[in-house]
Amino acid sequence: MSNIVDKVIYNTLISEGRVALPEIGTLCLEGEPRTVRFEENIDPEAPLLTEVIVKMGGISLEEATTLYNDWRSASREDNGAITLEGIGRIQPRTIVMDGALDKALNHHSDPLPTARLKRRRTDKWLWWVLGIAIAACATLWAIMPWDINAVFIGTMEEEKKEEPIVATPTVVPYEEVTEEIVVTPEPESKPTVTTPEPTATTTPTTNKRYNLSVGVYSTKQNARDCINRDPLKIGSANYIIGNYPGGKWIVIAHSSNSKREIESLRSQYKRKGKDVWIYQRY
Repeated sequence: MSNIVDKVIYNTLISEGRVALPEIGTLCLEGEPRTVRFEENIDPEAPLLTEVIVKMGGISLEEATTLYNDWRSASREDNGAITLEGIGRIQPRTIVMDGALDKALNHHSDPLPTARLKRRRTDKWLWWVLGIAIAACATLWAIMPWDINAVFIGTMEEEKKEEPIVATPTVVPYEEVTEEIVVTPEPESKPTVTTPEPTATTTPTTNKRYNLSVGVYSTKQNARDCINRDPLKIGSANYIIGNYPGGKWIVIAHSSNSKREIESLRSQYKRKGKDVWIYQRY
């Protein structure tokens, strides 16, 4: 499954010039010759990977978020680095671009191959077989975005059959409902430990600099549906809908001019398994 997410990242980066990876950062194409730049912040103008997966896979945002989080956990190494197939290796505050991507971006006469093949002398009929295989791989690569629906849905159904999901994270930057986690007491008569829900100490408005958001939507009706679901369990009346760059709508749960206050609220929600992000107005 990780190679499928890598291909979605690759396709989005090549077609859109940038892609935002929730809880990781943003990849951008820039310069001449073309290179990949990594930013630790989420660029609000960049397509959000979870939204791209929803559109390409025809699955729910909750399923796309679970798929993305599983990929992120499996791809991250002990030192924090993440290797993206066909793109490069993300290290702290930088990225080392893959040589194949550099060749594809800056030497258009030499397209990126779908597989690394070592040349060796063979009989003439073997070259014909190899040519047919390469053409088949290229065709599959070209139609991959149209077939990803079946891949995603099939994978999600298998996962649901094998092991029920206890707690599902909600949306990261651009876009849901998680189950509350209760800590079961030890066999010895120790008291049950529960973490209290974060309290709404800041009233959301549309003119504060720091905003704790639960999602960005392309239509206002989708934003209202998110509020009705009450993903943070704070009551639907405690959310507001604001304008977001690109003609989209952002759902805000808390807002303040104090960055420390908003970051503290975000940490509380994260400990409860809620997926929220900070949108900063300039």
